[in-house]
Amino acid sequence: MFWKFFFLSAALILSISFSATVLWVSTRRWSDPNTVRWIATHRTYVQITVQIISTIVGGSQVFIINSIITFSTNIRLSSRPTTLDTLQLRHAATVGMLGVDLPRSKILLSLFWLGVIQVPSLLWTGSITPVVTTSDFSTTFQIPDYNESTYAFWGRQCPPAVPCDDLLGTTSELGTFTYVAWKTLTGLLVNSVEQASSHDASTPQYQKLDNTGFTYHGRSYGVASTVGLVEPERSKANAKATILNYTYLENGYSADVSCSYNKSSRLAFYTSDMVTTPGGIYAPQGFWAQGSLPNGVWAGFPTWGVLNSDFVTALAAVRSPSEYMYGFVAGKSYGALNQTQCEVTFRPASFKVAVDMSTKNVSVTKTHVSAQSQLDIDPTGGLANVSFHGVSFLSQTLTTLYTSVLGDSFLQNIENVRRRNGHLQGTVSDAITGIEQGLELLLDHFLGSSGAGQAMLQNGTKKVDTTMTLEVVRFGNPNIAYTAFGMTLVVVIATVAEAIRTRMWTGLPIVDFLDLKSAIVGVAKDTGLAPQAVKDWSGDAGDRSIGELEMVMNNETNSLGFR
Repeated sequence: MFWKFFFLSAALILSISFSATVLWVSTRRWSDPNTVRWIATHRTYVQITVQIISTIVGGSQVFIINSIITFSTNIRLSSRPTTLDTLQLRHAATVGMLGVDLPRSKILLSLFWLGVIQVPSLLWTGSITPVVTTSDFSTTFQIPDYNESTYAFWGRQCPPAVPCDDLLGTTSELGTFTYVAWKTLTGLLVNSVEQASSHDASTPQYQKLDNTGFTYHGRSYGVASTVGLVEPERSKANAKATILNYTYLENGYSADVSCSYNKSSRLAFYTSDMVTTPGGIYAPQGFWAQGSLPNGVWAGFPTWGVLNSDFVTALAAVRSPSEYMYGFVAGKSYGALNQTQCEVTFRPASFKVAVDMSTKNVSVTKTHVSAQSQLDIDPTGGLANVSFHGVSFLSQTLTTLYTSVLGDSFLQNIENVRRRNGHLQGTVSDAITGIEQGLELLLDHFLGSSGAGQAMLQNGTKKVDTTMTLEVVRFGNPNIAYTAFGMTLVVVIATVAEAIRTRMWTGLPIVDFLDLKSAIVGVAKDTGLAPQAVKDWSGDAGDRSIGELEMVMNNETNSLGFR
């Protein structure tokens, strides 16, 4: 009798403690990358382990229910008669088999019960099966901070032929970081112009101008410059977790360019001296590109060409108190650029940055544009001024005796637009669009270069709120875990209620008539024809003296007897 209550108590303790543990575990997330990787690649072993555990715990709860049925049946037998069909039904329930020889109604009840006792194991399987999933965490991310103390770096102009070594920056494994992008990132900038516009309907992709390998899906607007250079802040719990993606808001400038042709442009090349060469072959011809735009005078700069200005391109940049304007003056080989004038607006805006770490893709979406001061990251205008003039300085460095590298890049981008629009011949609209998108990309890159330089050279950053998605392991489904916990409570409450009803099973006989051996011996004991061991049996199913007795069937009478 002791062992019956001992195992019942042990099953209750196991069920309650395991349920509480699973309920707690279901609310937790494990982000260790080694754990995540092992579970993802060893699903067979994981599932076998889960099945073993769920079978043990589910079996313990079925054992509790069977014990209640057994106890109540034996107590009932000692007080009032019970039909053999009822005993057979309860026996079938406790051993987990279908009573096919029962009346139809009891067969259905037996079948229903077989389904019920499968539920615990199934619920525990769903409660503890580990699943590789994602989880969002609120944290912070470092973005550039254009503070007054470092204005001499990010807000200072560095025109060509002017020494400014303190702005050149440095190169590391992550890339080259500088405040003079037109000088130190020349090749990257000019190559990017060739791909400013996509040649089909797809969104253009722009490589980030560092060694992090990230790509902008569409315009960057000069924000997200610290992506790949710094990571979102982590807690100790997820310090090694795999970041899948993160999003945050960053204020910046929407640098928009609007261009048109001005046939009465006042920009021109003025001839200076020609260098004498033997026979006049490839004689360098000096030019001074200068003039004015509608918003002011452009001082210009000197440049060279072979014999004439056919392969020369210059980009004028004039800033007045209220306007930013560009103007192209170009030779015959760059006729699509010549006499183009563009107005640039720097509008303070808020952007949503979405970073996909698996594909190293960065998407920047404009969320709000306003002239209000709270969105303006630099009310002095220094940052916009450096970026605006930097594009013009780039044209000074990229005109050689034989070609204009910047001009060639813009022509290639115009060709991209023509192909995208399906035109056999380039149109004015194709040229204008190609120029606008090329200039916008350069402005974005210059703004982004200043941001990256500020973070990497001056440690000039500030924190913004970020939502970070990590790859984690979750054990089971929380809803199923709560259901399993509820099932455990029902089992425990039913056990306690039955214990109270029967006054802790007072009157429970030692004999268990739902046990086959006990039932046979118990019936035979009253016949007077049983062996002495049967007559002396105390009713304990664990009595080994009767366990060794042999039974034999009488085929004529269809009865069992002791041998």
